Amino acid sequence: MNARSALFDLYGDHLRERGGRAPVAALVRLLAALGVAAPAVRTAVSRMVRQGWLEPVPTPLGPGYALTPPAVRRLDEAAHRIYRDLEPWDGLWHVLVVERVRDRARRERLGAGLTYLGYARLDETTWIGPRASSELDALLSAESVRAERFRSAYEGDARGLVARAWDLDGLGRSYERWLADARPLLASAGEAGPDPDERAFAVRSRLVHEWRKFLFSDPGCPPTCCRTGGRGRGPRGCSTRRRRGSCPRRPGSSKVASEAPERKARTKVSEMPKTSETVEAETVLYDVTEGVATITLNRPQGMNALTAGMKAALRETVERAAADGEARAVVLTGAGRAFCAGQDLREHADNLAAGKGLDGTVREHYNPIVLALAGMAKPVVAAVNGVAAGAGASLAYACDLVVASEKASFATAFTRIGLAPDSGMSWTLQRLVGRAKAAELLLLAEPVKAPEALALGLVSRVVPADELAPASVELARRLAAGPTVAYGAVKAALDHAATHDLASSLEREAELQDLCEKTADHHNATEAFLNKEQPTFQGR
Repeated sequence: MNARSALFDLYGDHLRERGGRAPVAALVRLLAALGVAAPAVRTAVSRMVRQGWLEPVPTPLGPGYALTPPAVRRLDEAAHRIYRDLEPWDGLWHVLVVERVRDRARRERLGAGLTYLGYARLDETTWIGPRASSELDALLSAESVRAERFRSAYEGDARGLVARAWDLDGLGRSYERWLADARPLLASAGEAGPDPDERAFAVRSRLVHEWRKFLFSDPGCPPTCCRTGGRGRGPRGCSTRRRRGSCPRRPGSSKVASEAPERKARTKVSEMPKTSETVEAETVLYDVTEGVATITLNRPQGMNALTAGMKAALRETVERAAADGEARAVVLTGAGRAFCAGQDLREHADNLAAGKGLDGTVREHYNPIVLALAGMAKPVVAAVNGVAAGAGASLAYACDLVVASEKASFATAFTRIGLAPDSGMSWTLQRLVGRAKAAELLLLAEPVKAPEALALGLVSRVVPADELAPASVELARRLAAGPTVAYGAVKAALDHAATHDLASSLEREAELQDLCEKTADHHNATEAFLNKEQPTFQGR
């Protein structure tokens, strides 16, 4: 079971009844029983935060995460789909005729999505299902595909239609494999061990996870249209009408299956001890998906203000993203209502009282972080979700592109506490808005709201708050699919030209062009152009 699936199951099956939230330490301990290591838990949490399924929340035992409203709806839809008590079939099939999709990747995603929703392909554009799916509109919208829909009776042999369209024998074999795997798992639940409740929890979780995977592949065809006997009979009966003891009950029932032990894990999430896993590193999350590395500043209760430990973790994470061969573009964002409020002033006040002041943090932390962001040989997108102040604004300005929420604001902030600018703001700001405006922003330190920031050129685009995550990720995915070496050369050329004369800049461009023309991306793109095809870039 991978970490993300285990985490989603944990929230859906167990934490929903406990407020849909848990401290990080509890997530780590619970998933450890399923063999999921702590780093994998943190990566899965980061990914689900970025995708909008979880949100950081404070708990009595420290930082934690709660289900978002979209996640609750998704879990409800999934429960309805896999634990369905279907109404009697009215004899009409749901027929879907989709437009032709020429792009192969989109076509494959659409096909996989329709299959997941219980539809079967009749030909290239025609799909059929026993019932309309409530999730169909979302799928078609996500893939930007138009479709005509019909409800129709079938005048031929309905059993033959179902046998041709769906692989019921394969479904039956999946059911038998699940039964074969379930028996030893159930037997192991009663074995002696140091923590029998933990063992029962692990067994139940694995059984329900595998059973749910099987149910997701069952289209729920009407019993009258399926042959009797054979491998497909058991799963069909389980999904179309609930029979006593035929399949696991909904999460929260006292048994996983008719043979399951009655013992359940009794340990409450709120009673989980705080472990060493709740460390400073959790204030910076890292995830790589589809070529995009997402770095999330994860201290929402403190508006992502930067402590010493958080700055060290951020430096390490940015350097990791720069070296990660799987990441071809990077998104930097913040959790909660702020992007980053800059230096943590409470910690700074304690340092002042101890006679340490900034204690070398500008050279040790801020400077390396900004240099790593600006000098990274891959595009970096800042997704600014709220306040970006002081060093927090500097981090955004060090990125190549800035996508801001309409609720975002930017403030230099330094002079308000009697400090000079740092983290590169004196260099980046005047190159974005000109020296005169940069002086005004630094001297007066007044906040700049998102619309004004767009007009000044501080940000690339402004989007509604609920569209920030998908817009920034989509932009990063577009960059991740592009010529990575050429993008790095663009950044290098701009950085050189900012501090050199024309002759030197021309020579630097020639050097970078020599580098790019040797790449496989350049050769493949040239060939694609001559063949009137869209190029596919591999980043090398």
